[in-house]
Amino acid sequence: MELTEVEEAKETLKAADVEFGKKVRKIRKFIHLSQENLAYRANIDRTHMGHIERGNVSPSLRTMNQIALALGVTLNHLLDESHKTQLTHIDHWQHLFP
Repeated sequence: MELTEVEEAKETLKAADVEFGKKVRKIRKFIHLSQENLAYRANIDRTHMGHIERGNVSPSLRTMNQIALALGVTLNHLLDESHKTQLTHIDHWQHLFP
């Protein structure tokens, strides 16, 4: 069964939400930050942060930016697929998160 253009677009957006959430979680864990602490720093409800990390919701641009700032990375870094596995360059930000 072929997908319609709308269905394909929905699947693409869902995949983007999941990838964004995975990247947030990977960076958060890399800098040893709890989900609750990240949510606090980003001024986001902790349960919403969990939904974001699991890809269950599509965060707004504002929310994505708040998360990026709380992680000490740029929003572009969170959205750029070419950085998917390159986390070593944020090593120097670890001192910002005691």
